[in-house]
Amino acid sequence: MHPSIPTNPITSNEGIVKLPRIQLPSFTGIYEEWPAFQDLFMSLVHNNSSLSKVQKLHYLKSSLSGEAETLLKHIQVTENNYDQSWVMLKTRYGNKRIIVNSLLKRLFMQRKIPAQTANYIKALLDTTTECINSLKNLTISTDSWDPLIIFLVVQKLDPETHREWEKFAYRENSDELPLWADLCKFLQSKFRTLELITPSPRDKIIRNKENTLHVATAATSKLRSCLMCKENHTLCHCREFTKMEPTERCQYLKNHNLCFNCLAPGYSAKKCRLNMSCRICHKRHHSLVHQNMVKSSNQPDNDQAHEAKNNDQGSSANPTISNVQLSSHFATSTTTALLATALIVVRDQLGHTAVLRALIDHGSQATFISERAAQTLKLKRTAIKGTVTGMGCSKTILKQAAEIQLLSRYEANFNLNIKVYIMPTRLTCQLPTQTICLKNCSHLQGLVLADPGFNQPGRIDMLLGVDVCAQIMKGEVIKGPPGTPCAQNTSLGWILFGHIQSNRENYEVSVMHLNLNLDDMLRNMWEQGTDEKRALTAEEKTCEEIYQATTHRTSEGRYIVKLPTKQKTLLSPSGRTRDIALRNLYQLEKKFEKDQSLESEYTRVMQEYTELNHLERVPENEINNPAVYLPHHAVVRQDKETSKVRTVFNASQKGNNNISLNEELLVGPQLQDDMRSLIMRWRMKRICFVADIQKMYRQILVSKEDRDLQRILWRNCKIQPVQDYRLLRVTFGTASAPYLAVRTLHQVAEDEGRDYSDAARIIKEDFYMDDLMSGKDTLQDAIKVAKEIGFILQKGGFTLQKWCSNNAEFLKQFEPSERSSQVHLDIKIDGTIRALGLQWDMGKDVFKYSLHLPSMAATVTKRTILADIQRLFDPLGWLAPSILPAKLLIQHLWIQGISWDEEVNHLIAEKWRKLRESYQYLPEVEINRWLHTSENVMNNVTVHGFCDASTQAYAAVAYLRVQTIDGLVKTEIIAAKTRLAPIKPQSLPRLELNGAVLLAGLLKKIKEAMKIPTCQIFAWTDSTIVLSWLFGDPARWNTFVRNRVVEILDNIGNQNWLQQRPKWQEKVKEFEIGRIVLIKCDNLPPGKWMLGRVVDKHPGHDGVTRVYSVKSGESVVQRPMNKLCPLPIDID
Repeated sequence: MHPSIPTNPITSNEGIVKLPRIQLPSFTGIYEEWPAFQDLFMSLVHNNSSLSKVQKLHYLKSSLSGEAETLLKHIQVTENNYDQSWVMLKTRYGNKRIIVNSLLKRLFMQRKIPAQTANYIKALLDTTTECINSLKNLTISTDSWDPLIIFLVVQKLDPETHREWEKFAYRENSDELPLWADLCKFLQSKFRTLELITPSPRDKIIRNKENTLHVATAATSKLRSCLMCKENHTLCHCREFTKMEPTERCQYLKNHNLCFNCLAPGYSAKKCRLNMSCRICHKRHHSLVHQNMVKSSNQPDNDQAHEAKNNDQGSSANPTISNVQLSSHFATSTTTALLATALIVVRDQLGHTAVLRALIDHGSQATFISERAAQTLKLKRTAIKGTVTGMGCSKTILKQAAEIQLLSRYEANFNLNIKVYIMPTRLTCQLPTQTICLKNCSHLQGLVLADPGFNQPGRIDMLLGVDVCAQIMKGEVIKGPPGTPCAQNTSLGWILFGHIQSNRENYEVSVMHLNLNLDDMLRNMWEQGTDEKRALTAEEKTCEEIYQATTHRTSEGRYIVKLPTKQKTLLSPSGRTRDIALRNLYQLEKKFEKDQSLESEYTRVMQEYTELNHLERVPENEINNPAVYLPHHAVVRQDKETSKVRTVFNASQKGNNNISLNEELLVGPQLQDDMRSLIMRWRMKRICFVADIQKMYRQILVSKEDRDLQRILWRNCKIQPVQDYRLLRVTFGTASAPYLAVRTLHQVAEDEGRDYSDAARIIKEDFYMDDLMSGKDTLQDAIKVAKEIGFILQKGGFTLQKWCSNNAEFLKQFEPSERSSQVHLDIKIDGTIRALGLQWDMGKDVFKYSLHLPSMAATVTKRTILADIQRLFDPLGWLAPSILPAKLLIQHLWIQGISWDEEVNHLIAEKWRKLRESYQYLPEVEINRWLHTSENVMNNVTVHGFCDASTQAYAAVAYLRVQTIDGLVKTEIIAAKTRLAPIKPQSLPRLELNGAVLLAGLLKKIKEAMKIPTCQIFAWTDSTIVLSWLFGDPARWNTFVRNRVVEILDNIGNQNWLQQRPKWQEKVKEFEIGRIVLIKCDNLPPGKWMLGRVVDKHPGHDGVTRVYSVKSGESVVQRPMNKLCPLPIDID
């Protein structure tokens, strides 16, 4: 008996304390949890002599869940089975080696802290301490592990905390190695400090008054380990679970009492609170357990019956039509989802009414109206601050709301006062997305439809949320045959919804939230933007760290890289991508049957892969290894000088688990300057040259452990069996390929360019992907550096080809097979052939424009106009005066609210036709490539930039002025930029300031790109107001002016700003008395203007004469100077 516990019983009621009952431990099958479970269970149950073995076995089985429960599931609760069951558990989970490995894996694979927060630091410290203590409990000595543990933990810290730890460790004892206890002390102090200075979530909620509206139900859940493999992910992302057939997944969920909807334990889909459904059939179960095959059982289970009932009673909550092909190994079918729409009457507070088309969305918590409809009704708006959250947690900022009255077109007594939130962007795409043809719909005859045009694509003006739906619904529901819509009666009329059978096959799933927003692209023409270089993101830094840590070289010097992945455990290999790749190969072979020349060329390309050892057969003993199969297809490029057919591998293809390889790869940072900077720098060289790297991507090897992520299927002809191959080189089509190629290019410059500093610099600065654009001032220097570049690249396995130059002597240094046969070189950013493309004429050494504009569309719409404008490639703005009118035309269409496919009026169409015809003269424009710069004139080089603005647009242009040794002055345009004025009217001084911002950014870009340290830069504006803002104290100005002034000062300062003297300020020679002039008359042609003689002058207060008296015939009139035209006639 413990001495502190009294042995005598306590009879007083005041002394009785009822302690809480000790709960039996629960064990789910996680190895590292076994020792704690074993000790506690043995203490409470196993060693308790008062319990029978039947009771012990009962307690044991009731304490198990997950995999551990499955192990003993079929063992009967009898006296003889307890010892056997306990031994089974100890044998399975008491393996010390597995437990240690699991603990070490957990210790070493902790994620790097992304930010300095108390929770992140606390989690890192707790996990590390728990793993070390667990290892000690397993009699593993960790006394000498301190340096290893410290190094491991410090590498997981964020940069700020890491820096503070180094200061702490140095301050404590700079010579001795720190102890793990020291780091624990530091981390505890750190997270306690952060907890004190960081407001709690409750405080943030109180202070943040933002109102967040969720379209569709948003649900969050606490992160838990996978029930199947015990890894740190959810069951739907488990590789083992996704490998199962749908029937096996269903059986697993039933055996483990998991929800068929969210896959969580403890309840059925009927009680699930998540508002989610299958992406394929939209019924209430998870997409991973969807089965296309008809159930063999005659009686569905209760959950599925409930799901079917719920599905019949409500319309779909998805905000768009989806064309989905349901596929399995046995059958395919195609359906189209029809969403419920209605025509409604809306009245504002002033009594204005309008008929709008609304989408009835049960998944929205609020009602929304489009900006266009709000302007039509001239709604009185109130300011709000909130966000609307949609699919994928995408957020849209809400700033305005309004009150409206909702009326019915059929029920005179129906009216509903509701609050609507004004969406700054479009509510949805046109619904339905295609015309729907209905058959066998006799059940719909005689119904008064809420939207008579329900089957024709049309604009959606309002989205009626659940707050309205509940008040308009009636009880009647009419269901027709399968594949036809259901009808439900409402106060607005009968609405139609449901899945409709379609004969049209579509292999794409269209999701509204992923559609390109063309309206946003248009706004970029007039909304202000910045070209500031951003800092590297955390993922980009991780990508660089992976490259530096894993890249090595072969004995021949070729580089071997590892594919940078976002996480170590990949899910894409479990997506059954081989089946998808096989279907893709069959489709490719069908295409070959129609185009035999494509087949022969494609087969030649694939044969080349094998001959060059860029491809290998997968060994039989490795066929079943985890792998990703990439579908591939042909891209035909008639503009290519060498290979016309390129094989593109689609690493963005998702498997049946809805995950692609590209989604798990890191893209990496941008390492090269853009094409505009490269052209600016290239124009400074008198002797220029161009070349490209032969098969750049395919010169870099991929590490052996990653090659199975690049498997493909191929056979040379249909009579051969399909073979499994894997790509050994960096593959075009993977997300990380551009980064790996460019980063390796820089690496070979660093490794092999120590003795060739100039050539190494050019490799890093003058490449755009695989294209080299550089030069020198003299022929000898150009030849020398070109040879050095080729030598360095050859060390890494890269070969330069297709050399071009403006100098014939330079080209003679290379074999004819190494030269390009082209006379004009196309300058392209994305490899796309444009309608108007920039070319370099090597013979004349000038830039020209090639015109490939297609014939004008018969019907002119906003879409066709924008499509033509987007084809105009003018990277440096040399054609700004010709392209700006087209942009103004698009803005005019935007202001008018013309839809994308609506035909424009004949005046706009005629204006566009004339503008389009004027483009045929653009090929006559020639811009000198060389800017007349050389090393001996760099001190006489200046850059002059000019900016100006009008109420329609503002612009900036920059010129390079060079004074040669002979004293001649040469001036060439460098670049120009234009922006349309914002739709919201602004004062002219503000637009002039915007033009100054545009010029400052352009001059900064030029200075960084051309790298002329001694070059003077001058900025010119004709606005004295802008100059006064620039030379004043920014703190004095309002926010709009202050922000832009600060941006200008940061870019180029205010020392070199000068004033352009406008024409009206220039001094004009005055007319002398007796001067013969013509008196201008706006309403008459010049031939009928009256002749007169100046007889008097009327100077102003400043002594400048602006008005004259003129005698014409018998009368004398006074006219301003700008209304008089002097004639070259002597006064006498």
